[in-house]
Amino acid sequence: MIFSLEKDSGINSKSITICGTGRESLELFFYCYQLKAEVKQFISEEFFGIQIFSRDVIKLQQWEDNRTEQDLLLGSMESQEEELLKKRGHTVYTLQEISNMHSCSEHEYIVDHAKYRETMEQLKTADASARFVMDTLKYRKKLVLLNGELLRKESVFQFIKQVLDGKHFTCIGDDTELAVMRELFEYFGIEAVYHLKEKEAVGRIEYSPDTEILFYSDIDEELGKELEKKGYAIKVNIKIFLFYAMIEIYERDILLDMDLGYNFSFSGSRYIGFKEYGDFENASLKIVALGNSTTDGRDIEPDESWPYYLYQMLKNKIAGVSVLNAGAPSFNISDELLKFIRDVSPLKPDLVISYTGWINIAQRNEYPFTNTWRRILNNLLYVKENENLMFKNINQEEKYSGMQNSMSRYQYFLMHAKQLQAAAAALGIGYKCFVQPNIYTKNELAFSENARLIYYDSIHQKENSKEFFAELKEDIHKYKWLYDYSGIFDDARNVYKDTHHVYKEGNEIIAGRIFEDIQDLLK
Repeated sequence: MIFSLEKDSGINSKSITICGTGRESLELFFYCYQLKAEVKQFISEEFFGIQIFSRDVIKLQQWEDNRTEQDLLLGSMESQEEELLKKRGHTVYTLQEISNMHSCSEHEYIVDHAKYRETMEQLKTADASARFVMDTLKYRKKLVLLNGELLRKESVFQFIKQVLDGKHFTCIGDDTELAVMRELFEYFGIEAVYHLKEKEAVGRIEYSPDTEILFYSDIDEELGKELEKKGYAIKVNIKIFLFYAMIEIYERDILLDMDLGYNFSFSGSRYIGFKEYGDFENASLKIVALGNSTTDGRDIEPDESWPYYLYQMLKNKIAGVSVLNAGAPSFNISDELLKFIRDVSPLKPDLVISYTGWINIAQRNEYPFTNTWRRILNNLLYVKENENLMFKNINQEEKYSGMQNSMSRYQYFLMHAKQLQAAAAALGIGYKCFVQPNIYTKNELAFSENARLIYYDSIHQKENSKEFFAELKEDIHKYKWLYDYSGIFDDARNVYKDTHHVYKEGNEIIAGRIFEDIQDLLK
């Protein structure tokens, strides 16, 4: 298998230094790994003196003092280091500038990312000489190793294991941080010595040339000085590993849900599947926010989701308001309808807000009512044969996921949005549906947003979005409860993290617009 993006042969003699140590910088490292472009080191003013994947993290000044003509700087979009380097007159390259798009020749085929195995079998049958071109760089949860084998996120763990394996570590942190590190080391089968508290570690760590210091996010200044005096020049920040691998300390547990596939239990909330802002039980105005991961804000700490900002705006105007965030990753409008019927309606809110649409645009399921998580659950389920005639002859291989339909994505979306609105109206609950924007609906993208499309661009999603919003705009005037938010970021500079998730500023814009558009129900 070959890649749709290839390393520019002009950089073969260059050594790459990546600006920053955030998630995007780590993604760049793995994209370079896929392109077989060697990364020499990282630049960070905050995490200098540590190592990431066996590469040193140095300060900007160190790089300037030791750079050669063969050094090439690769930018990680919004890193502070990149801005400093540009201000000092250094050229910072993008991933596009060090790579070339592969031009398919005869017998070469672009393989669809979602059904690549099936597509490859079909092409092999039709053309015995077929070669496959895979555009993996835009899917950060996948990593193609150097042998060309396509693997999923677990390969990132395997890479980390290779880096850590065979080394000896002394781990430092508080109880929670050490628990995370223990779990990671147990997963890798690596032994380590632990000190429970940073202050307790002062004066207790003896120098050993084959031992490295491992800490979670930051290290006590006094302890740091002691470690340096004892000869520990390199200290490993484990959060950087976990930040990319997407294992983090969250304030919720994931629960198996027989209807929805999965659900959450939030600390501090009285309701399974809802993150609670304010005192919902005793509130004078009760609002529930439905949606997918763009509502959920699962990886945001501190909370920067739009329901949180909406709650802050409302409580400054209305006494006794409460908002429940019921968003969940990968939920489409069908899941929201099911969650409303089962979980929201018994809570008797005054208003239900649905910020939705992207999953219906992006999904490839033949049966849209079955989301990804219910499919996984369905594959795990089986019925043991017993004496009950009803279960004795169940076909374990054939599983039914609902009736197929010939509706467009928008028509199917609208059908369930109407049902949700009707169900809410029947119970005297207000309902508003805000059809969310995505990167393809913004009239002009910022430089960084354009750069992100090299990872996330999808011709299928782009065309689906175009068709979906074209249909929406034709008949939105028929529904007072339906709002087209496709252009709400047109005047914003840089809001998109990927095709549909946004930064804090984007969520504040969403909350502000919703706040304005629900005023008629707040009087």
